[in-house]
Amino acid sequence: MYFEKPKIAIISLHNSYEYGGVFSCLKTAYDFCSEHFTPTVFCLNFDKDISTSIRSLKFSSGHKKEIKQGMRHVHVGARWAFWEPGHYAFNLAAWQTVLQEYHYFFVVSGTVMAAYPLVQLKKPFMMWVGTPYEADREERVRGMGLSRRFINACATPHLHAIEKECVAECAYTLAISSYAKEYFQSLHNKATIETCGFPIWDTIFEQSLVLREHCIIAVGRFSDPRKNIGMLLRAFDIIYQRDSSIVLYVVGSKPEDHVLASYQQNASFGNIIFMGHVSDQELTHLYQKCRVMLISSYQEGLGIVGLEALKNGVPVVATDCGGTKDYVIPNVTGFLVPINDDASMAHYVLTILQSHELSDQLSQNGRFFIQKQYSRFHVFETFKKGFVSVYPELRNFFDAPEKELTSFYQSIDDLL
Repeated sequence: MYFEKPKIAIISLHNSYEYGGVFSCLKTAYDFCSEHFTPTVFCLNFDKDISTSIRSLKFSSGHKKEIKQGMRHVHVGARWAFWEPGHYAFNLAAWQTVLQEYHYFFVVSGTVMAAYPLVQLKKPFMMWVGTPYEADREERVRGMGLSRRFINACATPHLHAIEKECVAECAYTLAISSYAKEYFQSLHNKATIETCGFPIWDTIFEQSLVLREHCIIAVGRFSDPRKNIGMLLRAFDIIYQRDSSIVLYVVGSKPEDHVLASYQQNASFGNIIFMGHVSDQELTHLYQKCRVMLISSYQEGLGIVGLEALKNGVPVVATDCGGTKDYVIPNVTGFLVPINDDASMAHYVLTILQSHELSDQLSQNGRFFIQKQYSRFHVFETFKKGFVSVYPELRNFFDAPEKELTSFYQSIDDLL
């Protein structure tokens, strides 16, 4: 008799974009779960057709399904978008309805807040997260209007309490970096919080180009103020003044024009190429073309783009902004600098560019480091360990031969 794989609910947040760290983690988790379960992604959504709308006098939340980037999604409508502590509390009945057929739960998100419906419904769950809630939104709060900042100030104590409760109630927490792990342990110190990382290295060794051009690269969602585009452009201006042949490739969403306006008069601006979004193949080509990666962020849960650069033999010069310290090892894989220390960033970039011996050594070190610490096998084994801790009945599930899984699926059906 044939039995379907057990269902698993992956709880996340709705992303209007299909790139970036959170989306990459979601896709990785979905791929892992697809090998062993039947996964569906559930996320909060503010679309008017399923959410509360005061303007249309609609006071109930619904849900809808879609396939997004090959992943099954169920979107649950939000209520009272302006009051964030109530995003999940007011639509709990909708969450209970859509999750009633599920026994296994995996929260994959930037912050722990997405886990709150599971906390309220008293479901056991594991989560893979990477950022303190307040750090995730600090720069965005600076750009809010007066009324929105007042509402945020009123909501913040409630949001901190929710964050702490989610960490306390999570059966197993996978922090994407040691920086995130330290923060979550400060909220609730327990043994079931572990650093997981992100899988970059696979079984195929990709040879990079031996001869690289005199150029550097930065990759990120630069429309997000956390990416600190100002520091990147200021540091590059210093670099350009020392060597006007150097070109900077900026990959990802471009900041708004008014953000760039004060830099457009610099001579260095002519040597900046804004690439926008590129394909994975194009990005790999750029990594293999460039000699240094820059990360200028105010805050990063990990900074997956830095791992991708090291995999491709590109040393990284990054701000000491959280997760970057896990893989930017000074004088081994790159260099760390203080946030907004433009001169230090420029100094280390020029040091690497001016020394082929140093550049080659950092490149080789970075490859070896990623191969050892950020393999797909290592991360997926950590997932399995977490699942078994939360759901002991999975102990003999992940590595069982196919013929032995039929009886396991039957036992799961009986359990549900």
